[in-house]
Amino acid sequence: MPYVKLRVKRWERGGKSYLSYQVTAPKGLVEGLGWEQGDILYVYVREGELVYRHGERPRRGVQTTLEHLEE
Repeated sequence: MPYVKLRVKRWERGGKSYLSYQVTAPKGLVEGLGWEQGDILYVYVREGELVYRHGERPRRGVQTTLEHLEE
């Protein structure tokens, strides 16, 4: 039976505490949902139910240079 693993990272910066999570899931599940490695999964509680929203990872655009702008 496939499983999903959740890792929690806790850290402090500037006197504030932060949490981040990393989810590891079976390749078949990830591909079936159309997700890619590095995509973001937003999870929160709404009216007592666990809700998630998928967001793609931030992507870099084309690097703009002065030469590119002059063409």
